[in-house]
Amino acid sequence: MGTLLLVATYILVKYPLYYLAAYLSERNAWCARQAVKLYPGRLVLDFCMLGYIQVCFAVTVNLYALEWTNDVILNNIVMFAFAVGVVVFPVWLTVFMIRNYDHLQQNKFKRAYLPAYQNIDLQNNRRALAQPIIYIARRLAIVLVSVLLADYIFVQIFTLIYMQLAVMSYNTQVQPFVTRQKFRNEMFNEITGLIVIYHLLTFTEFVVNPETRLEMGWSLNTFMIGNLLINIRLLAMMIFKDIMSTVRNSLVAYRMSQRRKRMTPKERAIEDDIVNEKNHGHNFSKSD
Repeated sequence: MGTLLLVATYILVKYPLYYLAAYLSERNAWCARQAVKLYPGRLVLDFCMLGYIQVCFAVTVNLYALEWTNDVILNNIVMFAFAVGVVVFPVWLTVFMIRNYDHLQQNKFKRAYLPAYQNIDLQNNRRALAQPIIYIARRLAIVLVSVLLADYIFVQIFTLIYMQLAVMSYNTQVQPFVTRQKFRNEMFNEITGLIVIYHLLTFTEFVVNPETRLEMGWSLNTFMIGNLLINIRLLAMMIFKDIMSTVRNSLVAYRMSQRRKRMTPKERAIEDDIVNEKNHGHNFSKSD
């Protein structure tokens, strides 16, 4: 539940950040973009997508060792409430995505439901609709296999391998992501995950030599640490690019404001008329 607590804290922190960004949105374009991302209507969906596997683990473990003593009645009630959410959410997500496919690119849908299909190319690829559903179903399957089949290690490992191969095949055939870079990142993580799962076979009865297991353990750690470092590097690059873009936009806005200060009222009025004409023409072409 520790990870779930971190996810819940992250979601709750978004409330004050949203109101701060909304307050500053009129003064700064970057704050305006962040206000859209932090829209409170997304918080429940954000929590469901980010914390689904943690909630599944907590619910499944509690159901597996269910007791009805006086000191755990409240815990059981909360657990059953979350269990309903665990079952209902994938069904709702599937129905919602299928019924509203033609409207998902509208701003009002993006504003409230974008966390469910962010970075998914739904405009030109209807088969990409399955990506968010697979994302949730896969996590549910991992939890059920890990808890309910704890005594069948080979079934667990081979189920994980087949799931990994199925997801890789789907991503390769459908290519559901918006950019090629996102596709490469996801495939890199899938391939690394598959290699890690294959390493788990060496810690079963197939390998009895402890020295071999030790060597494979070092190999496993190497792949996991390498995957972690590469993902941290990609995340750092994304943050750096976002910061540089914000700095450039702020400098451009500052230079434009300084230029307007040096203009006469007549020159400002002429420039405003030109901008309004361009915006009017753009909106007219979009309506056509």
